[in-house]
Amino acid sequence: MSLETVVIALALLGTLIASVLAVLFWFKPEKGMAMAMAHHRLEFLPRVMADRYAGMVLIVLAALIRGDMGIIAFVSFVLAGTALADTYIYCRAGHSYGPHLSAGVIGLAVSGLAMVAPFKGAL
Repeated sequence: MSLETVVIALALLGTLIASVLAVLFWFKPEKGMAMAMAHHRLEFLPRVMADRYAGMVLIVLAALIRGDMGIIAFVSFVLAGTALADTYIYCRAGHSYGPHLSAGVIGLAVSGLAMVAPFKGAL
């Protein structure tokens, strides 16, 4: 077994765990919260959110450094999806959602532009 195979297997395992948590929070939010609160503290949420945003920034920077329009399109699309999901959640609850909507629309625009950029060349 090659080292690359081990890396892929471990990455898939991490993806599986994250997927199970996502499904749990979607369909059984009370169980998801109970599980999360067993390992997280509410008072540290601002720091946790800062870590998450910093992680998103690093993912985008890695895509930009790579310079692959397909990767940039994908990363922008995924981040737009999270922003639009937050928009939906806050809108349904009657809360302000403008910043999330703006981030989602901008992310979709970047994703779309990145998908057509290889075919259009210079502006």
